[in-house]
Amino acid sequence: NEYDKDIYFVDAAPHIQLSPVDGIHFDKKAHEQFALLMNDIIKKIFNLSS
Repeated sequence: NEYDKDIYFVDAAPHIQLSPVDGIHFDKKAHEQFALLMNDIIKKIFNLSS
């Protein structure tokens, strides 16, 4: 895959809480950062302008 070279890392540790009852919880900041990252990736995949 030509996109394998584009590896992205998000430091989500400060924005995650682990619950013994229902698993992992992501706060608002984590969701916002992930949305921005996915937006950039989708634009690259489809060659869309910023």
